[in-house]
Amino acid sequence: MYQTTHGPVTDAQAAEIDELNHKIWKNFWDIPREKRTQADWEKLLDIQFLIKKQP
Repeated sequence: MYQTTHGPVTDAQAAEIDELNHKIWKNFWDIPREKRTQADWEKLLDIQFLIKKQP
């Protein structure tokens, strides 16, 4: 189980969130620095933090 700012998620949901986070991060870094827009920076805010719950 994991915890996000939106509440607890299962391991499967966490894997999906992690994949989405990776895509957001990769898309951001694929844009050359001089071409990044405010919207590109704001998209990084869609990344969700995953905190693994201890049993």
